[in-house]
Amino acid sequence: MLEENFKDLLKPKSSYDMLFHPFRDIKHEEIEFDFKLDPDHFIKWLAAEGEELTGDYQHDVSRMCEYSCLYIAMMLSNMELESTPMLYYGNFGFWEHYWIGYIWKGQEYFVDLTLSQFIKTAPKLAVSKAINELDGYSFDFPPDSIFDFIKEKRAFEFYINPKTLT
Repeated sequence: MLEENFKDLLKPKSSYDMLFHPFRDIKHEEIEFDFKLDPDHFIKWLAAEGEELTGDYQHDVSRMCEYSCLYIAMMLSNMELESTPMLYYGNFGFWEHYWIGYIWKGQEYFVDLTLSQFIKTAPKLAVSKAINELDGYSFDFPPDSIFDFIKEKRAFEFYINPKTLT
């Protein structure tokens, strides 16, 4: 959906600017999708997977963006949804990052359980309108279906099914 914006958005910036420039101000949306995600349940799943947690959400989700997308993919598997959730891989500012894209009522949104590792004030479940900008979410390649991601990772063979976790 955003591919047409790539040429204008990929204007070169120096590495210094990308590393030390403040992140874009992201407006977080309060959207009720046709699915529910619970950040606290995500943390329980990380603990069940053997991750050492501190109790500080921002710290505990650092470097867990790929896991968060796997968690979301597993939670949404076998659900009837308005659209197919998509896995994005790119950057948030300078840092490599994974997040989910979802089209709801004609608008694409980014869904991110780990944005607070970059923006301290981000909600645990950060939802924002999709935008491709170098000082925020940026990507060079089209996203993949999260359901292909589950198959690739053989998620239900190697990870605890979060739907069975209470």
